[in-house]
Amino acid sequence: MIGAQAGVSELASDIRPWYRWHWHLYRTSSRVLALSGIAAHGAYHNLIDAMWEKGGTLSTDRNSLWRLALASCKQEYEGVADEVEAMFERSEDGLTFTNDRLTQEWNTTTEYLEKKRTAGGKGGQAKARNRALLLDSASKPLADASNALANAGKGLPISSSTSSSSTEDQNLDALDSQVVEIYRIHPKNATMVAAGRPCPSGQERLIAEAIVQDGYETVLCGTRNLADAFAKRPRGELRFCPSPDKFFSVSNPGYQTDPVFWQGETPKAMTAAATRDTAPRESPLDKMRRELASD
Repeated sequence: MIGAQAGVSELASDIRPWYRWHWHLYRTSSRVLALSGIAAHGAYHNLIDAMWEKGGTLSTDRNSLWRLALASCKQEYEGVADEVEAMFERSEDGLTFTNDRLTQEWNTTTEYLEKKRTAGGKGGQAKARNRALLLDSASKPLADASNALANAGKGLPISSSTSSSSTEDQNLDALDSQVVEIYRIHPKNATMVAAGRPCPSGQERLIAEAIVQDGYETVLCGTRNLADAFAKRPRGELRFCPSPDKFFSVSNPGYQTDPVFWQGETPKAMTAAATRDTAPRESPLDKMRRELASD
């Protein structure tokens, strides 16, 4: 327990304004029910709150405990101190109190916060990559005014000399949101999206590169065409859907493919089907006459 609390104390400065209160376990615990009365219950509950606030441990010094228990004076706390303090685990050196249930909650919260920090760090790395893409695009000379207007329509800086840091930040924020929106549309990302998983870094870079090269609207429309087509096809045919890595590759962009292709029929087959549907059909009488004439 002491070793576990070492890690807890390191994170005591984290702001954690709430924790899960297992009221059912509290109200059915034989130890809790054995407390003498409302004063003991109140002191115990208040000390648990204080323990959470202080990172999972409390000093055994009653000169501080009575204040943390919100008693009106030390004498009031002394009346319930023995039974309340028996609810906690005392360290081997006798200087600190801990509580097993609260320690479990603290460790669970710590794990959650660490995951959030890790995800935030990955998000920062992705933003840095997207910023590099934007700056690289801004540093390339534009051939003429029409190219400048085209790039401006894609949400890119017109030139490196005229783009301010605030404009770059706005473009970066726009690019990040555009990447997320397009990631959520691709049919093969549906499982990850439903699970609340962020866009994988590799796919994130491919989408960003596609937007920088061909424009947000082009990539968005192409991805929507793919999603609409496979939404109408049998579920088992999702295996024919191109993977995001192939679909967003700027060397062979799937988002520029004719939408008809994703419908499951080649243009040649569709043309033949249309010809069969529009060609005049022979009536039974004409067919009989033709067969008699051939005899």
